Amino acid sequence: MDGRKRTSKSSTGRAGNRRVAKNKRRVNRLRVAIFLFVLVLISGAVIATVVLLNSSGKTNVDQEDDDTALFGVKSITVEGNTRYTDAQICEKSGIFVGQSIFFVNKQRSAENILKSFPYIDKVSISNPSFRSIKIGINEATPVGITEHKTGWLIIGNNGKGLEQLDPNSNRLPEYRVIKCNQLEKGGVGHITVDERSLGIINSIVAGVKGTNLEGIKSIDIMQYTDISLNWNDAVNIRLGNDIALDSKLAFTSETLSRVIAGNGEDVEGQIDLRMYSESDPRSVFTPQELLVTQTQPQTTVATSATTASNPN
Repeated sequence: MDGRKRTSKSSTGRAGNRRVAKNKRRVNRLRVAIFLFVLVLISGAVIATVVLLNSSGKTNVDQEDDDTALFGVKSITVEGNTRYTDAQICEKSGIFVGQSIFFVNKQRSAENILKSFPYIDKVSISNPSFRSIKIGINEATPVGITEHKTGWLIIGNNGKGLEQLDPNSNRLPEYRVIKCNQLEKGGVGHITVDERSLGIINSIVAGVKGTNLEGIKSIDIMQYTDISLNWNDAVNIRLGNDIALDSKLAFTSETLSRVIAGNGEDVEGQIDLRMYSESDPRSVFTPQELLVTQTQPQTTVATSATTASNPN
């Protein structure tokens, strides 16, 4: 009886050992399969990387139909540029047809464009698809010129120096002269006027647009409390400080219309708005001959000036 029991237990043990060994073999085969799968993935990644690196190093020599790179760029569109060619912008961006889209560094490309072209104010780079790149350009608008070094510097509405002109350039009459304090590191491609000065300049440029004040030839903001404009080299306009510039310019336009109506198109003199306020809008026009007289000693002409105020 005891012998049969021992035989039964021995058989059961051998069967259990066989099951354990079989399970171990299954686990080992699974491990080998997983290892081989991972190895294939790593090999594929290495090969793909090598292909991408080789394709990304190609130079752009009019390879419009180059499809060798993985997701190679097939088209580059430039929008919003008027001063530079598409080819110039693409060259400085570092992006070229045939380059893998995965190797396009948009931020670095945008920075390269901004550094290379002073008239460009903002750059946006996007990829509408895996095979195309779009470069959007916003250009700065010139607002005037200011004396700089040995010539004249064109100032943009972003406060940057856009271009240096020679002192005898035939383009000088195209711009208003701006007299202002300049930042120490100002110049082409650099912020040249401070934020407050830029705000005043842009407000004046916008305020005179489309009005009879478009004949403003110079803007003097050397002193924020004594801003003055020169209209057609004939009428000096003294605005005082930079408070309520928009309404002040609108009232200046009305005053100039009345002055011209009463004195003719060839009028010369000064319009003074230093006492202007929105609650009590007023201006004083003084003819040129009286201004000359005022420079002579012991002469009082205050009562000879023409005062214009809001009829309302």
